[in-house]
Amino acid sequence: MGVPAGATRAGPRTWRAGIVAWPIPAPAPIDPVAKFLRHLFVCTNERAPGDARGSCSARGSLEVAAALKEKVHACGLKRIVRVNKAGCLDQCAKGVTLVVYPEAVWYGGVTTADVDELVERHLVRGERVTRLEIPDNEQTGKEPPPGGPVVTKERLEP
Repeated sequence: MGVPAGATRAGPRTWRAGIVAWPIPAPAPIDPVAKFLRHLFVCTNERAPGDARGSCSARGSLEVAAALKEKVHACGLKRIVRVNKAGCLDQCAKGVTLVVYPEAVWYGGVTTADVDELVERHLVRGERVTRLEIPDNEQTGKEPPPGGPVVTKERLEP
């Protein structure tokens, strides 16, 4: 079989007129959404030196995030629990801050010395570490006004 006029060889028994195109294998089916039992967001925000609120980054949040990730993997929770660095969680005045979802438990003043306890108690056994918990009434977020916007899973699904 000869080459058609103006065509190029694109791959095994494949011809394309005037372009080079290689056969692309079909992608393997994937689950479009990663599923984790728990998801941790560690504030790694950095503010200017001297800011009254301080910043989690200046208090060692990058080290806390790295230690959490290492401990989660060491406990066999890789791809079960996800540790992510986050931008500002608006709680920096309380020290290194992290939040655990789906429980929405907020921890403040976290250091690398707290990592083993957080992982073993909260992530492995499902127990809150109350000494590090930021109580709801001390968080800077606001409740939506009565009758205000309510976001539920049902509203987000088509």
